[in-house]
Amino acid sequence: MKTSILISFAFLFSIAAYAEETKPERYNAAFVDNMNVTTFVSNVQYQSDYNDKSSAGNKFVIHGARGKSSVTIPWSKIKRIDFVDEIENYNAAVSLKDGRCILIYAVLSNSKYNGENDFGGSFLINAEYVRAIIFN
Repeated sequence: MKTSILISFAFLFSIAAYAEETKPERYNAAFVDNMNVTTFVSNVQYQSDYNDKSSAGNKFVIHGARGKSSVTIPWSKIKRIDFVDEIENYNAAVSLKDGRCILIYAVLSNSKYNGENDFGGSFLINAEYVRAIIFN
């Protein structure tokens, strides 16, 4: 009896762990465009024009150059992304949830963000027009 209860518990625990692993990632964020208009977006998706083999197909990353290296930063670690003028050798300041700020040069030429706006419709913006993304 005890053995069957333990096996049942282990089985249920493994199902719960599997469901957690396969649960689709959902992100909500405020987007500020280059006209300083803010739109609140749920179920944010990112269509990148860059194919990054190192992120194992994870489409929820920002990738770019940091010095002479190529880096990716998962959205799950990001609090805010500010896109700035390319005066220096970077164009994005990525504020992490742990308080650090990482400066990168992100290539975003034909990338797009889409999702659902907070007034019941769809949202689509080319990355070149985004000035900030604030994740909830």
